[in-house]
Amino acid sequence: PQPTGLQTLSSEDTRCSSAPCPRMAPATSMLNAMAAIDAHSLSAPAHGKPAPALRRGTSWEERMGGGDASVMTAEEGGLLEGAATRATFLTFREFASKSLAMLVSNPEGSYAPDVPKVRLDAAMAVSCASLFPLGLVYYMLGQVYLFRMISVLTVTSVLADAVFHNSRFFDLLDRYWATACVIAIVANAFSFLADVPTSTSPFWLIAAVPVQLALLLTPLSCLKKSRSFAIGSEEWRKAHAQWHYAAAVCCSLTALLSFSLAGHNVALPSPL
Repeated sequence: PQPTGLQTLSSEDTRCSSAPCPRMAPATSMLNAMAAIDAHSLSAPAHGKPAPALRRGTSWEERMGGGDASVMTAEEGGLLEGAATRATFLTFREFASKSLAMLVSNPEGSYAPDVPKVRLDAAMAVSCASLFPLGLVYYMLGQVYLFRMISVLTVTSVLADAVFHNSRFFDLLDRYWATACVIAIVANAFSFLADVPTSTSPFWLIAAVPVQLALLLTPLSCLKKSRSFAIGSEEWRKAHAQWHYAAAVCCSLTALLSFSLAGHNVALPSPL
């Protein structure tokens, strides 16, 4: 008699259990490979370059806040989680306190450790020299004393920021003279309030005050940023150069605005 379907399946199962079944070979090989992987841990290479850094994605809040994501570095076979590098800037109170302290001396740790005593920093020298056109603007507007003050400030800035580093003499000379220049520039920016022509509309006078304040605070914000870094570091060089460029542009605008509101005419006095 012919075997039924149930008898055929039973006989095939008996043969597969007694001998290796060709139809089950792929599944058996896969199970054996998975068991071998689980039994042996993955070790880092003994030689060669470390694995590349793994950086997780930053959230919208972190991007808006300027913080960097935490970094995972693979080194010598272990995954080491690096601390997140978040740039912290000084508050206005800390900025004022540090600025007063820097009028006395260079506080401990204010300079980067690898800055040489004497070195010509060409990029910083160019940013310092950008202050001289500001003096020319004051000269064109008849403010000879400000032209002289800015000319001296250009020289002291080049010496303190671009040539002699961590020099108490040149640093204090530059800071005191820069403070005097800031006071004179602020006084000039609002000098139109003391000599207002009758033809000037009160609306323009009221609108000019916040504009002048914004123009004066813009370079100071760059200076506050530079004071957050060690002097001589790459971050400080970029922020301090921005302070020079912003001061030259914004203070020129304050001088032109104050001059136009006061109703004066452009004159070319002698610089002597």
